[in-house]
Amino acid sequence: MFKSATQQDHGDIGVDGLQNKVRQLIEGKKYFLILDDLWNERREEWLKLREFLQVGAKGSRVVVTTRSKKVAGAIGDDPMHALEGLSDDDSWHLFRRVAFNQGSGEVDDDLADIGKDIVKKCANVPLAIRVVGSMLYGHDKSEWKLFQRIKLSEIMGRSTEESIMPILKFSYHQLKPQLKSCFSYCALFPKDYQIEKELLIRLWSAQGYLDNHMQSREDVGEEYFSILLQRCFLQDIKHDEYGEISSCKMHDLIHDLAQEVAGKESYFMEETSKRSDGKTRHLATSSLLLNPSDVLDKFRGLRTFLRPSYRKLDCESQVSTIIAKYRRLRVLDLNMVRIKALPRTIKNLLHLRYLDLSHNERLKTLPESITRLYNLQVLSLRFCFNLEELPKDMRELVNLRHLDIHGCDGLSHMPAGMDSMTGLCTLTREHIY
Repeated sequence: MFKSATQQDHGDIGVDGLQNKVRQLIEGKKYFLILDDLWNERREEWLKLREFLQVGAKGSRVVVTTRSKKVAGAIGDDPMHALEGLSDDDSWHLFRRVAFNQGSGEVDDDLADIGKDIVKKCANVPLAIRVVGSMLYGHDKSEWKLFQRIKLSEIMGRSTEESIMPILKFSYHQLKPQLKSCFSYCALFPKDYQIEKELLIRLWSAQGYLDNHMQSREDVGEEYFSILLQRCFLQDIKHDEYGEISSCKMHDLIHDLAQEVAGKESYFMEETSKRSDGKTRHLATSSLLLNPSDVLDKFRGLRTFLRPSYRKLDCESQVSTIIAKYRRLRVLDLNMVRIKALPRTIKNLLHLRYLDLSHNERLKTLPESITRLYNLQVLSLRFCFNLEELPKDMRELVNLRHLDIHGCDGLSHMPAGMDSMTGLCTLTREHIY
């Protein structure tokens, strides 16, 4: 229960170690614990958890949220509250705010009547209302009537929450192919993860989803991000100090949809898994690098190796193996793996477009062979405190667009010829002594 929230700070200490640390945190103290969106239906597991939590002081409380009635039943006879949908008035207010241009004045009466009929069929479920409203935004009355008459009846079954997923799938299928790829790629991030917009766009670019002869990849990425946000596939945005969107999250049901449409091609792996049957192309893991070698062999077609985590790992011995086995990688994320040196064989990853070596404080130099990565678009060396120099032939990275050296306090100079890198869009500012 507590693994993902606690291991980020305490490393791989095992289940028993985690339980001891949690016990130390709550023993004799009054606590308020929220366990959100749970799916464990095993009654005996809940009884064990209840016994474990009884070390807290009198007055402690635990709130559990779930979308499953079976889970609620397994927890026991504790007070239960079933959330109702929105009221009819609130449902219409939400739909009107999403589906209409609020600056255009009064809403056409016929369009309002069609909208109210559509809202009724959304079962007063906020997510369904927002998704349908965002799909209809900007379309004329004929499209609204078509959706009301044909499309809505095709995707809606009974007026219950069971209708949400068909609505989400329908909205997904309205996206153009590149946007579908961008959305399904988000399945790599764990639920409730705060996804950095800049990172997401750069990952999309590395996979070739943003190729456009008329616009820069960054502009296309911004456009795609905005569309997914407007269609409610992304939400809970945060802004930076300049008021620009810096990150977002995905609703749990939207994340479920992303995992479903991604299928076996993409998944997030918590622990060593034998699930892959050779079709996996995009892999994310927060707690470990792949081990043993028989698991490594299952992922030979990988395009993405991502670590959406803030946990440090001592995995230098596996880096050479990963580089040797995954020759088709476009994204390689080696942040916080405590490497002292990057293998020269990195030059063999000819398709690599994104390389993250950030937060490797032991790293002092990069091999000159890294300049053979002619397709590299992003190189992140963020907070590699002891990095002393960059390869002298950096200018050979002709497709490099983003170079992040923020926090590289050990750098004494920049290599000659950097002024010839005309494609460079980002070079983070750092003091060079």
